[in-house]
Amino acid sequence: MPSDNKHVLIEAVAAFNRPRDREYYFGLYADNAVLHRAPPLSPGIESIKQWYRSLWAAFPHVQLTLGNVMAEGSFVANHFILKGTHTRPFLGNAPSGRSIEVAGVTILRFEAGKCVERWSQTDLYGMLKQIGAI
Repeated sequence: MPSDNKHVLIEAVAAFNRPRDREYYFGLYADNAVLHRAPPLSPGIESIKQWYRSLWAAFPHVQLTLGNVMAEGSFVANHFILKGTHTRPFLGNAPSGRSIEVAGVTILRFEAGKCVERWSQTDLYGMLKQIGAI
């Protein structure tokens, strides 16, 4: 049901925001999930884990806030704000100590209660600019 998928996303983001529970975030995704995003990731949960672990390492107290979560059929869509402080290397950039606030939009497609495909548009350019990489 659409509302079940919406609940799965909301619970996963709650785990994302609790450093001690972050590994539970990966329960959102099917093992073969595909994330359509920039920079591109290889399909599968291991690539997803690698990306998010690098993000959490660089921004240890990063927080993700969801807005207007909408569900219809097998899809869930929302906009979000990502906030954190850059304290460790990220994408080859030395720690800056600067805070970031980045907006984005995500659409997730679910099968059997797991995200199997996700499309995201995030202001990565803005993030890199905020940490002084650009």
